[in-house]
Amino acid sequence: MSAILQAISKISPPPPVNAPREYDGYEFRWKMFVFRPATFQFEGMMFAILGTYLLLHFIGKAINMGKAKKIMAPIEAFAATQFKAVRPMESSSSALHLVYATGRRNVLAFHASLKLSTLHDVIMLLWENIYSFIEPTKAEQPGLTFQYTLGRGTNGLQGEGAGVWGILSKNGMAAVREKRWDLSFARIQDTPLIPATHTLFTEHSEITEALLKTPNIGLSNLLADADSMDMLKFFIISDVSDRKPTKGPLSAQSRARQIWVALHTPSNGTEEAVVNAWNQVALNVADFLAKNPIKPEITRKLIKTRLEVDNALAKQYRKEQEEDGEVESAEDKRLAKKKAARAGLSEKELKKLEEKERKREIRKIQKRGGMGGGMGGGSARPFAGMDKVPVGGQRIRDPGWPRSMAKTPTCRTPGSPAKLASTGRGMLWGPLGSRYRPLEAGVTEGAEIVLELSAGAGTPGARTGYDDAEW
Repeated sequence: MSAILQAISKISPPPPVNAPREYDGYEFRWKMFVFRPATFQFEGMMFAILGTYLLLHFIGKAINMGKAKKIMAPIEAFAATQFKAVRPMESSSSALHLVYATGRRNVLAFHASLKLSTLHDVIMLLWENIYSFIEPTKAEQPGLTFQYTLGRGTNGLQGEGAGVWGILSKNGMAAVREKRWDLSFARIQDTPLIPATHTLFTEHSEITEALLKTPNIGLSNLLADADSMDMLKFFIISDVSDRKPTKGPLSAQSRARQIWVALHTPSNGTEEAVVNAWNQVALNVADFLAKNPIKPEITRKLIKTRLEVDNALAKQYRKEQEEDGEVESAEDKRLAKKKAARAGLSEKELKKLEEKERKREIRKIQKRGGMGGGMGGGSARPFAGMDKVPVGGQRIRDPGWPRSMAKTPTCRTPGSPAKLASTGRGMLWGPLGSRYRPLEAGVTEGAEIVLELSAGAGTPGARTGYDDAEW
């Protein structure tokens, strides 16, 4: 403990001291003020460290922003030739940049993301370099990732797709397989058409033949080019989420068919041309899949596999709910079903439904108020002819009491008396939760009263004795 205190005392700034009048060092004087730099050595060191950090931040940010604009410029130009609308580059930070495009047949949306080294953050940059030495295969490397969304939900989906198919570089394949759940649907397949530096993942061999042997796609040409394969991290076609669902299977609206292309960061014009070539191949594959080239029997197998996985996910989620005691009640299911039904309504239909429900609730309240005469809350009237609530079992004379009751109900406390908390208004509640009438007369604070309702002989369901009173 003493060692810790000594260490803290060494790094802590010294306590303030009275400056001596005799001083031979350098100082600044202005009227009655004097500044002696020699007495602020610790503060000067801290300002120097902070200034160095800020200087490195701005230098790293400027380098990254310039590099991002240079890399993204040809990608934006390529996207402009293929898509109707292209949004200029957006930057989440100086190390993460995004380009979005839409408006093309067979492609719903296009996302291009660029990740660079965190030159603007020296601490994070140091950690990334250390982690790359510890786990070189799992460290996240800078690069480009292109995401082509062919369809989502009921928008833009033609046919059943090709399932999960991909080409992964063996350098970093373990990290990609660990992060992407959709690759668990495919299995590794050996083929001479894929270079030795990469691995093929597929759900069926005929899908591979259709993609590699169909002319005008261009995928086989890039596989035969060494420079193109050196740039490729992975090329994945998937109709399954890349992340495993945690709350049962995904809904139909959340399912998407996508093409993912991950490449190393280009550093020259040749590599930039390779990036555009891979993007062109991805678009060619999207057009090819829109023709539904897969045989029906293969499609049925793919659908069956996904149904089995969905059933397993639903069963696992129900089991987790039962273990955690979070099983959905019938009321929760009813509300969820009601919410889902409302989600599909237009704004006009939703307003009409809300108005209908509001009128239904008003009718229910009016119906409850009319039942039982004075017993209901709707027909309750204030006590008449009262100055104070009687104490000690006296009688209350109320002309507004229901005629079926005795003319003079008895105020008596059987068991637990009700205590008034304050002077003024209160509310009496009768048996079975029915409201008798509001109390508006002046009440002495702290007065204790009890009610025993004496009903007439002809009153249906009459009770003698009052066992609950709330104020």
